Amino acid sequence: MPLSIFTISEYAYCPRSCFYYLHHFYSNHTINNAFIQDGAGLHSKKMNFIKKWEKSEKLIANVNLYSEKYDLIGKVDLIGKKNNELYPIECKRGKAREYQNLKLQLLLEAICMEEMFQLKINKAYLYFFQSNRRKKINFTKKDKEDAKKLILSIKNNLNNIIFFNKVNNNLCHSCSYNFYCH
Repeated sequence: MPLSIFTISEYAYCPRSCFYYLHHFYSNHTINNAFIQDGAGLHSKKMNFIKKWEKSEKLIANVNLYSEKYDLIGKVDLIGKKNNELYPIECKRGKAREYQNLKLQLLLEAICMEEMFQLKINKAYLYFFQSNRRKKINFTKKDKEDAKKLILSIKNNLNNIIFFNKVNNNLCHSCSYNFYCH
């Protein structure tokens, strides 16, 4: 069974968060809290945001991604195209911030896009609704290699994911599963 980009990103954010996500995904239980509702509402307004983007840039919304080589699936918010370059764009609620899991999500999307479109992708963008800013993320060869190693590690250990202790308490305040931990 393919592994979702979101699962890997959740694991990088917090293994306990990944545990909750997998538990609810496989039990067909929907998580419905303020963070998720707010994010879903903002994503539905994505088309308004697209109209404001650079005129010379073409955007395609909600593209399904896959990698046969790494057995990955996912969906990218937007694919941008400018000067014959393609790059993933993720839209996030809140203010501009840097979490490694956000860069990882974009890296995994880039890895899928490289396989699907047979081209190199060395950048991506994060767009933050609250601050109305976008942030360019550059990828190195090492970034991609590290992401590929993480994919294999998680795939090899997925059946051993247990209820971890909280790993990074300073992220708990913005976690979709926070109400389960406290």
